[in-house]
Amino acid sequence: LGLIVLVSLGVPMVAFVATWLARGPWRLLPLLGALVVAIGNYWVLRGDYPGAHLLFGACAGCAMAGALHGLRWHAPQWLLWATLLLGGALGLSAALLRPPNSITLALHHTWGVSLNPLLPRTWLNREAEALAPPSTHAADGHDIAPSGLLPVAPDSIILYYSVDSLRADLLTDAYATRFPEFHRLRNDSVWFTRARAPGSQTVYTLTSVMAGTYFSQQFWSSRWVAEGKGSRGLWPHEDPTVRFPTILSDAGIPTVQFGQAVWLLNEYGMTRGFSEERIIAPVPGRPSTKGKWSTGDDIMRAIEARLRRHDEGPLFLFFHDLDPHSPFDLGRIKNGSAREKYLSEIKLVDERIGQLRRLLEELGLTDRTILVFSSDHGEGFGEHGTSFHGGNLYDEQLGVPLLILHPQAPPREVDVPVTLMDLGPTILDLMGLSTPAYFMGQSLVPYLAGKTPALSRPIIAEGRLKQAMVLPNGLKLIRNQREKTFEIYDLNKDPKELDNLYDKMGDQGRAEMQALVRFFQTHQIRKEGYTIPYRR
Repeated sequence: LGLIVLVSLGVPMVAFVATWLARGPWRLLPLLGALVVAIGNYWVLRGDYPGAHLLFGACAGCAMAGALHGLRWHAPQWLLWATLLLGGALGLSAALLRPPNSITLALHHTWGVSLNPLLPRTWLNREAEALAPPSTHAADGHDIAPSGLLPVAPDSIILYYSVDSLRADLLTDAYATRFPEFHRLRNDSVWFTRARAPGSQTVYTLTSVMAGTYFSQQFWSSRWVAEGKGSRGLWPHEDPTVRFPTILSDAGIPTVQFGQAVWLLNEYGMTRGFSEERIIAPVPGRPSTKGKWSTGDDIMRAIEARLRRHDEGPLFLFFHDLDPHSPFDLGRIKNGSAREKYLSEIKLVDERIGQLRRLLEELGLTDRTILVFSSDHGEGFGEHGTSFHGGNLYDEQLGVPLLILHPQAPPREVDVPVTLMDLGPTILDLMGLSTPAYFMGQSLVPYLAGKTPALSRPIIAEGRLKQAMVLPNGLKLIRNQREKTFEIYDLNKDPKELDNLYDKMGDQGRAEMQALVRFFQTHQIRKEGYTIPYRR
């Protein structure tokens, strides 16, 4: 509704002002202004905010038309009619005819195409519905008892260190010299080499990991965020799902979170359930993350103080390090490429890992501490035409490191697909607690005990109305609900996800896509009047 009002009122007003200016000596002003807006509309926030791109594009076009008002060019009558007929035919075909999946996908990946997310809403597209057979809710199951495969010490400490935007490939040997603490931890831990996040954005991943459910199973509603000047957005503060920190707290285990951003507090719903929580405010005159958050160094000081005063008994401590985040201005490299500045920020995290492990040794906590080290998503640097994170579900954004350092678990590499959704069941299992039946992940403790279980849950991710699934045969399926596009990649042969097989596979591709559509039809929130939203 807001977009309709803005276009209805804004575009005629821009055209009127441009026409009025064209009568005087200022004709060049609206022309230059329209050109600046058109160029900015192309370069800024490409692939996002299609409504805003439509508004600015329409305003730029009308400003140009208004500025040129009054200039005379006598075109033949037949040319005017031909132009009108051709324009009308093109507009009608764009609104009514659905192009092939490959063409729609190519438009989606083309910079400067702004209307593509809006057009599919007018197409008579029933492909997604045809793919999906009727589905019903999965029957309620039973809670999963702890595995008992590793001893549960009464004074176990679990530290869950999550890092923002940390790519999985930074733990490979190619970066061993640059990030020595990562690789020392990797060599001492159980390393899950094919871990994926359930989303490519912090809010999606952390909420899903803590709740054990996916975004489309949760209730998200609007609320005000008291950060900086404040803003309104969608948050899971009213979602009733019990998070796993609540289960730990209810079992009498102290649960502690130190955060940099206010939206990590219990009241916002993402990481609800901590018995102790504290947002560390940035210190005036000292570096801050994105100019508004404290740094990881500030949090490390709080963690050190909390560990020093912890005595007997168990403890769960969670920290999400927001430092490796665009604009990548905290590292020692200030003027390099975005990737070099990013790696410079990652170096700060590498040093903190070493600092944390030395602290545990100093306090004599090494033999009772389990360290879980991972990320919320990866980061793109031009792969698939996108940068940063949140915009797609390709593996440069979904692939994450996952290391679990356990005093009773010998180091090993686990080369099977796992998901961060498995962390909730794993942490509950390590504390000797049952996992609720609704949790979508499975415990990884059998791997820590040296076994190789056959896990039955799918590998799923979603975000911004995109859905992805990795099948046991190595196929990766992606469905974009806004663009109405489908993708299938054979990760065994095409790990960079460059060759979309969906159109080539024909009926077989449609049959494979049924698994994804059926999963999300079955496992979604059903609340009267609620539609799964687009959450940027």
